[in-house]
Amino acid sequence: MCKRRIWRGRFLGWLYCLVVLGAMMAAPTTQAEERYEFASGDVLRLVLFGRPELSGSFRVGPDDSISLPLVGTVSVAGKDRAELEDSLRAVFTKAISTEANVTLDIDAYRPFFVLGTVNKPGSYQYQPGVTVLQAVAIAGGIYSLAQNEASNLLVLSHREQERLDTATGQLKLLLARRARLVAEHTGQHQIAVPIQLKLMAGDQEASKLVADESDLMRARAQSLANQIESQDQVRVLAEKHIVDLKGQLAAVERQLDLTDQELQMALGLKEKGLTTGSHVFDLQRALADFAAQKLDVQSSIDRAEQDAVRYANSSVQAPLDHALQVAEDLKSNERDVGLQMAALVGAADIVRTITGVASTIGSAANLSPTYTIVRKVGSEFQHLDVHEIDRILPGDVLKVKKDGPGVAAGAMSGAGPTN
Repeated sequence: MCKRRIWRGRFLGWLYCLVVLGAMMAAPTTQAEERYEFASGDVLRLVLFGRPELSGSFRVGPDDSISLPLVGTVSVAGKDRAELEDSLRAVFTKAISTEANVTLDIDAYRPFFVLGTVNKPGSYQYQPGVTVLQAVAIAGGIYSLAQNEASNLLVLSHREQERLDTATGQLKLLLARRARLVAEHTGQHQIAVPIQLKLMAGDQEASKLVADESDLMRARAQSLANQIESQDQVRVLAEKHIVDLKGQLAAVERQLDLTDQELQMALGLKEKGLTTGSHVFDLQRALADFAAQKLDVQSSIDRAEQDAVRYANSSVQAPLDHALQVAEDLKSNERDVGLQMAALVGAADIVRTITGVASTIGSAANLSPTYTIVRKVGSEFQHLDVHEIDRILPGDVLKVKKDGPGVAAGAMSGAGPTN
């Protein structure tokens, strides 16, 4: 029975292709005798008799004009071939100061566009006489979920379910983390299990997630305490070092006073001829050395006092920095929770949509497509309801619509049509 359906489907597909090819062969190879106005995207072949350097192919730009050698920009808006030939004949006659013999033809028509429920929506090169049915065939045929995308729907369903599971797991972790940050922010030593987390994960998993966050909170608190204790120990050592340096300073000052006294006595004895000049010089040098030692020790005291103040400030600042970081982490967590909840809702909606589409796939194959052409006429756009045998014109936008679940599911798969 299954094989019979497959062969019947292949036969209908072959038959459809034969119908399309027959229609294309039967279509006229030249445009019907209708007024054709040039517009952006057309490529025109201009021949100026006797002046090959001024001849060539020129594409109509977005402003509906062509740029020609010698004469510059010429508008083609609203003109057919005869009218444009007359305009070009006039401008070239003026430019070359002699009667210009101008002929004009179309190298390539501007493309037409096929959108909607086709397998390959996009723009296509226009060929004179192409019909709606032929345009759909060029665009890959009518898109059908029931025939082409059943496997894609299954893959999409699994992918979205995995995304839903991942979003749920991430949201559980974020809720447990938020509970820990709230406890740290408010100075609590125990973390309360959030009701939302219980509803999502159940009591056992929620308790396990909160227990992990409790361990982290205790580790963070211990790290902060260790940091403060370390700063206090360093501060105590700095203060002890200051005491030692002040003792050294006092000893140096005593030596400095004694040496100065001895120097004064030596100067008096020298005046009486009771001592030598070298002895006085030695005392003066010793006095200078003690003065330099005093300056060094005083500088060391100043640095040690600055270190002690810095260590003391660090002990005070550490808890403040920790509280500020917790507040920033809590704000970031709130934002992440919101984003994850949005992702969770989106994934859940897609899974529900896929489930609903899957239940009605069979009916999609029986729907008939409808066709609308959006055509620019002058400065206005017309919306024309057409049939498969109607002709497409250059620049037309053919919108193919096939209502039903096949359209929605195809758009979700990322491989189907777009409207």
